[in-house]
Amino acid sequence: MRGIRGAVFYGGSVAFAIHGLKYRGLTQLARPLAGYLVAYLDAHPLQFDTIVPVPLHAERLEFRGYNQSDLLAEYTGKACNIAVRTDLISRRRHTPPQVQLNRAERMENVHQAFTPLAPDLLHGETLLLIDDVCTTGATLWACADALRAAGAGDIWALTVARARTPMDPEPWQHGLSPDEVFLAWDGNRQATKT
Repeated sequence: MRGIRGAVFYGGSVAFAIHGLKYRGLTQLARPLAGYLVAYLDAHPLQFDTIVPVPLHAERLEFRGYNQSDLLAEYTGKACNIAVRTDLISRRRHTPPQVQLNRAERMENVHQAFTPLAPDLLHGETLLLIDDVCTTGATLWACADALRAAGAGDIWALTVARARTPMDPEPWQHGLSPDEVFLAWDGNRQATKT
């Protein structure tokens, strides 16, 4: 994967809105949350051919009635005039929620949980993988593995929010703006005070 980006840090009203979207059926929150994704892409353009939402397992989709990542991808795709593809990978294993798991447990939980729907679906296209939250990146990396098996080229991931880690400086601690902190986290760029 080329990089994982998060539009904002998880917390406050964004966390409340994501929780409402995922667990309380408040699908109307997908549009303003997708606005964070669109604003991030406007400020920090990425080159990609197609948007791919992280799929839910069929049992969880039936229980919830919708996939929040599909909704986020749909609004983002419309705003960016980019096609959204939900026909590339599926979640073949129904995994427990990741919320209470540590990094190693999360990686194991989603290992080989995703699979391509058919071989040779892609021919080197660059993809933007969309999800609501990134904590450790385990789900995004597992999806990227399945997308590579389907023939993807470069893969970027973008989430509405990402968890703050102890290594993340507060913007004011090092004179960095919030945007610079996000770019530093990407791993492909270095944010330094100038």
